[in-house]
Amino acid sequence: MPGGGEVAVENWSWDNVSGERNANGHIWGGPWHIIGIWDGTQLTVTRIPLPVPEIEFNPATAATPGCNSDGFTETRSRISELDFRSIGLLSDNVLASDGACGLVISAIVDSAELREQLAPFADDIEQYQFLLKPVSGA
Repeated sequence: MPGGGEVAVENWSWDNVSGERNANGHIWGGPWHIIGIWDGTQLTVTRIPLPVPEIEFNPATAATPGCNSDGFTETRSRISELDFRSIGLLSDNVLASDGACGLVISAIVDSAELREQLAPFADDIEQYQFLLKPVSGA
């Protein structure tokens, strides 16, 4: 079972994934598209995880053309003051390409509380990624 994260994952097998790395007794890797059942405290995997393609950043539609990552220092500093755990926030990263950049927010799951906390930074946020996405009929 994966360790070190905020979400307990049951029914996980490293034999079912590719691209994992191993060093000094620790295994990690990903990202993987994981389908399972969330009971509010843990995720039980119900299908074999599949690799997820890398984030595609399109400089033509970037929120801030002609910028560099230093332009997001103040916003990232203010975001770092939020209670990441209570709103399920995992990270904020700046992606840059061809002179354009944007802030990418990664979180466990989309929620009204998360969006409310991030609302003051909406103009700087280019993209959201969510670890858990609700699926109907799964």
